Amino acid sequence: MTIGSIGRFTIIETLGSGAHSSILHIRREEDSREYALKLVAIDDKQDMKFLEQAKHEFRVGQMLDHVNLVKVFALEIQRNWFFRVKKVHLLIEHVHDSRRIYTDGRDWPKDMEPMFQGYSIGHWIDEDHDGRYDVLEVETRGMKGPRTFDSTGIPLAKDNATIVKERIYVDKSNKDLLHDQITTIDSALTRPWTITKDYQRIHDPGPYWWRESICAEGNPHVKIGNDDYYVGAEGYLMPTRPNQPPPDLKYFKKTSR
Repeated sequence: MTIGSIGRFTIIETLGSGAHSSILHIRREEDSREYALKLVAIDDKQDMKFLEQAKHEFRVGQMLDHVNLVKVFALEIQRNWFFRVKKVHLLIEHVHDSRRIYTDGRDWPKDMEPMFQGYSIGHWIDEDHDGRYDVLEVETRGMKGPRTFDSTGIPLAKDNATIVKERIYVDKSNKDLLHDQITTIDSALTRPWTITKDYQRIHDPGPYWWRESICAEGNPHVKIGNDDYYVGAEGYLMPTRPNQPPPDLKYFKKTSR
């Protein structure tokens, strides 16, 4: 569902607003990518200071590039028919879900708040001692549960103490092949499980359009109280274990069949 459009952007929803600006969740028509748009209204000469603030925010945002900072993509100024500034559009990042691997030598946080991606700490290794790093070793902890091991639905342990170790490196005989050796350590497994994922570099001038994959979309799993249920293909709530009791329906009126 959309609520309007601004130029080549479709407005999906309003994320927030303040005294002089508002933040919109938008979608760009040409590539269907979603962004946040900061909209600054310029109603009179007194508001021109907010235009200068937006320009300064854009200049600073363009100079900064860090995983913990929201990216700033573009600044657009909308004028009326006699070239008077009316609105300022600041295009910024909407969803910031890129994986972060910290390689600055830090230790694990003392109070580790669980996250779906967990905390990943890595360090570079020069295995053949030629003066160039060729392997990135990564360890991930602190992943939020409950979680399944793979698409078969095998559950991982409820203690959420899973540790995932990775060795990421380029193939020595084929520079277009990247390997990610992944080892999962969890008390629900009889032993550490290791698998290697391979990624092939494709030499093509492009352009490439990356497809979006949001696991929350169409998710049939439902948590009610302390129990997990499943929505079947027919749209009915189903149990996830034998003899699982139904959820408490005390707030629903009973209807006769």
